[in-house]
Amino acid sequence: LCAGQVLRKTDPDCIDKLRREMANPVRRKRIQAAKAAQAMGLQNEVTSAYLAMLQDSESFVRRIVVEILGTIPTRDSVLALQDILNDPSPRVREAANKSLQHIRGQQTQQRRQQDSGESVSPLRE
Repeated sequence: LCAGQVLRKTDPDCIDKLRREMANPVRRKRIQAAKAAQAMGLQNEVTSAYLAMLQDSESFVRRIVVEILGTIPTRDSVLALQDILNDPSPRVREAANKSLQHIRGQQTQQRRQQDSGESVSPLRE
């Protein structure tokens, strides 16, 4: 069991609590919650909160979220990363490019594995 699974068993409301913290008015708390969700393997459970954080007024927050979205190979994540390539911050744009490259690299590796007969998990909805 990963830390997120254990947490969900001990606190069934943990996902909602994480989402609330990710919308906290205090920047530090938003960032901590975003990183904590990823560290616990819960990033797929709070993707909608990450997508909302892309609208944050602070480029530092947007950059961190963009980096995390690069670990969530879903269509929504890819579309959001493509949209944020027009962000006013060059660091956010650079992070979005890297995240998209990471996801595309994973997809290429999955295709190669499929071609060789290995089992893989496809891009999630």
